[in-house]
Amino acid sequence: MQWLNVSGTQVTDLTPLYGLASLQELDVSKTQVTDLTPLSGLGNLQSLDVSGMQVTDLTPLS
Repeated sequence: MQWLNVSGTQVTDLTPLYGLASLQELDVSKTQVTDLTPLSGLGNLQSLDVSGMQVTDLTPLS
């Protein structure tokens, strides 16, 4: 899977995405996700939309 769009859905947890090494584009905007830690291992991620979310810590993306 190279892209995933769950924008505006009831998604609250990104843990199932952990390890999706081929994921390049992810849109989780307007969801209830607050923890981006599961994205820390996505080395090929090139585009991420987190607009409209209550995320306070972007450290996992560094």
